[in-house]
Amino acid sequence: MKKKIKVWRCPNCMKKSIIIQINNATLAAKISCGSCDLYVEMKAKKIYDPIDVYGDFIDEYYENPLKHSMKKNNLSDSKSIIVHITTQSIIKSLLLNWKNLTEIKEDLNIESDLDFRYLKLKLKELERKFKLEVKRIGTEKYWRTVKKK
Repeated sequence: MKKKIKVWRCPNCMKKSIIIQINNATLAAKISCGSCDLYVEMKAKKIYDPIDVYGDFIDEYYENPLKHSMKKNNLSDSKSIIVHITTQSIIKSLLLNWKNLTEIKEDLNIESDLDFRYLKLKLKELERKFKLEVKRIGTEKYWRTVKKK
């Protein structure tokens, strides 16, 4: 029976083109994107499946996206500032003021689509951790930091 090759979504180019190879002898994992040439080598644990390596890779990528070799066309020329979109910068932007997504985007000087998607993920995370209050006005969401009692 043939083993099915699994392909995952690349956090760099957002295409489903990540392939993971694990060398069981050395426990080295190679993560590569067939679309944007992102390439990372990581250490795998003894009983790791490719999905576990992918999870660790995604965590590491979003913690420090600029440390990885990114695109063929040199990502350093892009306007990505994902590394500056932190919990602290979001909370600082929302101190006691209700703001919608557009206002937060402007406060943090976000221009690229990748950064905008990352901002939305961070807002959801902070909602789940009860660090932000959320209210809806019509179809629009507004956020602010949670007031300490």
